Amino acid sequence: MPISAEKLVVLSAWASRLIAAFAMIYSLRILSTTLLPGEYAMFIILVGLIGWFALSDGGIGYAVQNAVTKKLSTGQSADQEIVCAYSMLLLISTAIVGVLFGFREKIAELLFGKIASVTSELGAATFMQSAIVFVAGAAATLSTKILYSMHRGYVANTASAISAGVGVLFLIAGITSAVDKVAYAVLALYGPAALIGCALGAFQIFKALRSRPTLRITVATALLKSSKGFFVFYLLAAAVLQIDYLVMSQKVSESTEIIQYYSLAKVFTLISFFNQAILFAAWPQMTAQYTSGAFSEIKAMLCRMVIVSASITLLATFVILVVRSFLAGIIVPNTSIEFRPEIIAGFGALALMRCLTDPFAIFLQSIGRMSPLIVCVVMQALLGAGLQWYLSETLGIGGILLALVVAFAATAAWALPYSVNRTLTRTT
Repeated sequence: MPISAEKLVVLSAWASRLIAAFAMIYSLRILSTTLLPGEYAMFIILVGLIGWFALSDGGIGYAVQNAVTKKLSTGQSADQEIVCAYSMLLLISTAIVGVLFGFREKIAELLFGKIASVTSELGAATFMQSAIVFVAGAAATLSTKILYSMHRGYVANTASAISAGVGVLFLIAGITSAVDKVAYAVLALYGPAALIGCALGAFQIFKALRSRPTLRITVATALLKSSKGFFVFYLLAAAVLQIDYLVMSQKVSESTEIIQYYSLAKVFTLISFFNQAILFAAWPQMTAQYTSGAFSEIKAMLCRMVIVSASITLLATFVILVVRSFLAGIIVPNTSIEFRPEIIAGFGALALMRCLTDPFAIFLQSIGRMSPLIVCVVMQALLGAGLQWYLSETLGIGGILLALVVAFAATAAWALPYSVNRTLTRTT
C-alpha cells in the first residue's frame, strides 16, 4: 500500500476521532444534566454491553477483512466472500435478536436489579430496544472492515465522524421530551452509526452482485473456519475488558461511582482512538508484509507503534491529572462527582498496558495466528474476572482498575511480545 494512502487512513482516523471525542464529551454533559443518577447508571450499564454485542458477528468480519486483503493483493475478486459474509450475518443477527427477546425480562432483572428506580417492564423494554440497535451496529461494522481491507479506511472514518455528529444532534433535539430517556439516548447516539454502516453494506453488496458471484459452500466454510479463532479470541477478550460494567452492576451500588468510572473511561477512550487509528490502518499492511516476507519491517513497525502510543498515553494521563477538576466541571457539571487522582492513574496504567500489548495482538490477528492470543486471554480472563469480583468488594471502582492492570501485567504484557518475536524468528 502506498505510504500516502496509509497516512490518509491514519490522518482521517485521527480527524474522525477528534470529532467523535468532542461529540462524546458534549453528550456526556447532556446526559449528566438530563438523566437522573439511576437513569444514567442504567444507560452506562447498557453501553457497557456493546463489547459483548460486538461478538454477534461471530468473528466473520475480521475473517473477511483478511480474506479480502489477500485476494486483492493477488489481483483476485473478493465478491464471493463479501456477499457470503453479509448473508451469514443477516441470519446470525436475526437469530440473536430472537433469543434476546425471549430472555429480555430475566436479563433486565440481572442488569438493573440494584437500581431502585427501574421497573421490570421498563428495564425489559429498554434493554430490547438497545439490543436491536447494538446488534445492527455490530453487523454493520462489516462494511468498515471491508473498507479497511481495500485500503479505503478514510471512507469508514468519514462515516464515523458523520454518525457521531448526527448522534449528538439527535440527542439534543429529543432527550428532554422522550418518554424513555435511556432508550432514546441509546438510539440517538448509536443508531446513526448502525444506519450508515447498513447503507455502506448495501452499497458493497450491490457492487459485488454486479459480477454475479456464485455462492459456494467452500467459501462459507472457509470464512467460518477462519472466523472461529477471531470469535473465541474476542469472546475471551470481552471477558477481560467488558466484564467491568457487569461487575459494577452487581458490586457497586453508588450511581455516582459508576458515572465517574464511565466518564473517565470515555476520556481515556479518546487516547485509545488515536492509537487504534494507527493499529487498524497498519493491519492490512502487516498482512501484506508477512506474506512477502518483510519481517524486519514488521519488527520496526511494531517498535514504533509501541513507542508512539506509550508516549501519547503518558502525556495525556499527566494532562488529565492536572486538569481533572476543570474536566469534571465540563463532563459532569452541577454534580458532586470528582475525578479522583487514583482512578485517573488506574486508567492511565491500564491504557499503558494496552500500548504494550495491542500492536502485537493486531499483528497476530493480521496473519490469522490466533492460538497464542486465545491461550493468553484465557489466563487473563480468569485472573482478571476473579480479581475484579474480589477487589471491587473493598476498593470499589479502584479495585476493578487494579484487577485489570494486574491481569495485563501478569499475562499479555510479556506473553504477546514473546509470541510475536518467536513467530518472526521461526519464520525467518
